Amino acid sequence: SFVGSPEYVSPELLKDENIGKMSDIWAFGCMLYKLIVGETPFIDESNYLIFQRIQNVKFKIPEFVPEDAVDLIRKILVLKPEERIGYNSINDIKNHPFFNE
Repeated sequence: SFVGSPEYVSPELLKDENIGKMSDIWAFGCMLYKLIVGETPFIDESNYLIFQRIQNVKFKIPEFVPEDAVDLIRKILVLKPEERIGYNSINDIKNHPFFNE
């Protein structure tokens, strides 16, 4: 079991795999999405359905979201932790165009 909001749980946690900083980066991607869109990316009627969406990385980004934000969110909310932006260095996230100016 785990403690926390189901909407922010990383796929690796759901699969009982090793978790670490990449799980936190996943949660950051979910929070970024929520700050811009107003709801979490994997919202659904039950925790089970939320977890299914997370495991299949099934979410939509509304058209009003700026391109830089879309790019960053799509680079964070990736199934495999080693393929997420920030895996090699947190500076990859800090230097993303979304954070310019």
